[in-house]
Amino acid sequence: MIQKIENAFLITLLTVVCLTILISASSLFALDVKGLAHEEEKVTTVAKEVEYTREWFFEHVHKKMDSILIEYPDFSNFAETMDFFDFLDLTEYDPNYNQWGDGWGPGDVKMLRKFLVKDYGLNEKIEIDTDEYDDMRSLFAKIAKYYSFKNGLKDYHTNEEKLTADIQQSIKSLFMHFRPSLPETEKDKVLNFIGDFDKFLETYYTEKTAIFIANTEKAKKEQQDHIASIKSGKEAVDTFENAKIYYDAQNGFNLIQMPPVKPTMKYYYVSGKLESKDGDLYIVQRVILGDIKYFVFRLTDSAGEKNFRIGGELEILGKFVDLYKYTTTIGTEKYAPVFDAVYVEL
Repeated sequence: MIQKIENAFLITLLTVVCLTILISASSLFALDVKGLAHEEEKVTTVAKEVEYTREWFFEHVHKKMDSILIEYPDFSNFAETMDFFDFLDLTEYDPNYNQWGDGWGPGDVKMLRKFLVKDYGLNEKIEIDTDEYDDMRSLFAKIAKYYSFKNGLKDYHTNEEKLTADIQQSIKSLFMHFRPSLPETEKDKVLNFIGDFDKFLETYYTEKTAIFIANTEKAKKEQQDHIASIKSGKEAVDTFENAKIYYDAQNGFNLIQMPPVKPTMKYYYVSGKLESKDGDLYIVQRVILGDIKYFVFRLTDSAGEKNFRIGGELEILGKFVDLYKYTTTIGTEKYAPVFDAVYVEL
């Protein structure tokens, strides 16, 4: 009897242990349904449709324009740069953007229309296609040009009145592209958008002009200090650019093309292909507008010895001291400028 009880006890015990192991194993490999549900919620949250508000729109236009400015940092030319970039394309800022989504036209055009409908109340039946889109881009680039002028970045050889008239004409051109013509109520909504973009550009230009001027002044001061350091001998004349500064060298392109009768005794930098050597003179060929021209140079102690190669490209900086007479293959006598080279770069 005791033996049977013991056997029954052992069987029961083994059963409990096995069930425990099975439950543990199943919990170890089972899916975390609740966790997955939460993950799904997170994904859904990320993929929620963008609220096409003015805050969202202008924040991302600002980002877009900043990214263009990083690539082309000269802010004085930014209005012209805007003509070559689609600064209204905000598709990258919509996580739900699908370039193959329903509706005709590029994604950027559809997004702008959606924004105008949602935030400015534009009638959904109003069509906006690439013509209207491009007209808006062109208009905003002209407004940017106006603020570039107003902030003293460029004068464009014009005046405020002409720039304003150009903007007015662009607005007329934009509304002419809408088919059918916009009712006054819908036109006002588009004008509200244009007005807001105008305010955005005014603020953007005020902000960026201040930064640009500060950076320009800083760079100018650094360049002046750099020049003074080279001129005073504190900084070595060990690069071609430093040599240009030290000797106040000018581009000698025109000297090669049309040598003056009398040497100027000033310093110039010129480049070409080494053709031959005549005593201590090096004859260099330079093709200008399809014509073969020449200049000649001799080395000074400042230039040092160089490992020249016939046919090799070189650039020299030297003083224009003389003229070298040569005869072309058809027997025409011509002259080439002669330089005492103080710096040579191969």
